[in-house]
Parts: sequence; C-alpha cells; structure tokens
Amino acid sequence: MSSTTLAARDVATILADTFWMELPDSILERLLQGARRRHVGARSPIFGLGDPEPRAGILLEGTARAFLAAADGRQLTVRYARRGALLTRRSYLLGGHSPVAIHAVTEVELLELDARPFLRMVETEAPVARAVLAELSRRLEDVYATVADSAFGTVREKVARHLLALTADGAPGERRIAPITQQELADGVGTMREVAARALRELRREGIVATTQGAIEIIDVARLAGSLGAWQIAAAGLERETRQDVQAIIEASPNAIVAVGTAGEISFVNALAESTFGWARQELIGRQVEMLLPDAFRESHVEHRAAFLADPVARPLYLRAGLCAQRRDGTEFPAFVGLSLIDTRRGAMVIATVVDRSAG
Repeated sequence: MSSTTLAARDVATILADTFWMELPDSILERLLQGARRRHVGARSPIFGLGDPEPRAGILLEGTARAFLAAADGRQLTVRYARRGALLTRRSYLLGGHSPVAIHAVTEVELLELDARPFLRMVETEAPVARAVLAELSRRLEDVYATVADSAFGTVREKVARHLLALTADGAPGERRIAPITQQELADGVGTMREVAARALRELRREGIVATTQGAIEIIDVARLAGSLGAWQIAAAGLERETRQDVQAIIEASPNAIVAVGTAGEISFVNALAESTFGWARQELIGRQVEMLLPDAFRESHVEHRAAFLADPVARPLYLRAGLCAQRRDGTEFPAFVGLSLIDTRRGAMVIATVVDRSAG
C-alpha cells in the first residue's frame, strides 16, 4: 500500500464526474485539505475493524466491499462500492465504531480525507451534509437488499445478485467478469463454499456463467437476472439491462412474471405466466391486471395498486400469505406475489413475480 499527498486543485480534477463536484468550490477546497491518495492492493484491507481512529475516504478507482465478520470467520457482504463512493470507519454523528470492515476487491485508488475536519463539516456545512445523506441513503438500500437476501433469498438468487453487482459498472457489450473466487463469493453471500459452488455448477450447466481461477464470467446477463426475486432487480444494479432488455429478463425468470404499467395495463408476461394463468400473452397485453384476480378482489386491488405506486417499496416474494389469483377457466389458486418498481424505456413499470402455492 502506498500514499501520496495531493494539492486540492489536483484532487478536484481527479473527482471530476462524481457527485462530490456538485459541492461549491470553496467547500470542496476545504474538504480536500490534507487529503492523500492511497493505493490498496486487491483483497487487502482499506479500513479494518481494529482502526482506533475515524477514517474516511472517497473511492477513485476499483471496487471495494463492506462486510460483517463473525467470530468463527464467516462473512456477509453488505455493500459493493465504486468510484465516488464514500468509505468510512466511524459513525458520522454518534461517533461510535461501525462493525463493518472495508476491503479492496480489485486494486483500489482511494482519496483519504482528514477525517475529523470532514466530520465537523458534515455537522456544519449543509452541502456536505446533503452529499453524505445521499450516500447514506444508497448504503441503506444496499443493507435492505442484504437483509431481504438473508430472510427470503435462495442461494441461487444471492449468488446472482452478487455477481451482477460486482460487474454492474461495465460498458455495454463488454465482458462481465467478477474478480472473485468461489470462496470469496461464499463469504459474500454468507454461506459455505460447498453451497455456493453447487449454485455455480447449476449456472455453468445452464450456460449462464463460466468459472476460471480467481474469476467468474457472466455469459448470459438476462438469464442470470432471471434468477432474481422481484425485490433484487434494482439492488443488483440492473437498471441499465432492465431498460434495454426487459423482455429477455422476464422470459428467463424461473417464476411467472407479469409486468404492469402505472395505469394497471399488462405490458409483458413470460411463458410461465401464460401456463400459470391459462392465457396466451397476446390475450393479456393491454388489459387490466385485475383480470388475473378473483372478482371479489378486483375493486380493492385498484386501490392497492395506487397505494404501492405512492410508496413503491419492493415487496419480497413469500412475504405475505392469503393472496389469491384466478386462471382463465375461473379456478382460483393461492399465490405468493413479489413486487418491485423499475424504470424502462416505456416509463415506470411494476414487476410482479407470481408463485402458484397449490403447485408445490
């Protein structure tokens, strides 16, 4: 690991195209006083659990991960960070230690800030506080996704989300290679190596990923995305792929998927949705989603749709019991339904994942 002290004007150039450049010049100059650039090797600690002092830095290049570590050595990754992300070792306002270690996944360039003045600026300068609040919000979304993974996700879903998150910053058309070993992947998803390896073998057999020493390549992004539950699509950094290829992702899902516009019209369905509900997709496109519900629930469902759009918090599959759906022949079946809101080229769209409980 090496470090170099840089002048504020030089660092400002380095921070170009990050949200930090939205700060007023006078505040940015003060923020960067005493900053130094550090190089950290792949798989090396950036900030460790044993650091006695507050630490803060802005990621300039590479990928880092923040993780919890148990006494027996098990780990659980709660966040992957890339260029512009704020990395810290202490809580901002309470001053306490966070139980999270931060390590480099790839080689990393970090702009380490003078932490104590930085923390004082968070308390006294509104633009800095807003920037930090936005970063904390992104961090909280990552934690929510990790909690949902642990509570509701299968190993395959966890593996898929981590691989997609690790490769989300590639340009369109580039090979998507996650620089991670099978053991590191197992640590990231909080499971045993043998369990993660079993999920990878299934994905290899299906032609979705390829594994080499120290890396895992995603061969078919859409089909891997189809492994995700409804709440995981945005968390995996799939907004770009979803906008470009939503139909491929829907079709690849192992569950019935119905994509619904904000006015309640059905926009896409996959083959499993056709077989689950007994309708051909051309008969469904453009019609109201309430046609897939029993008559007794249709009127109230319009209100439920409006409530979800007003507060579109992703709803994991298997979270709610007592839901019912209706097939074309009028028969009803108990269902689990997961919901998430995504942005597409056609505008906002609700993705509903449906599992027929009577089938299993």
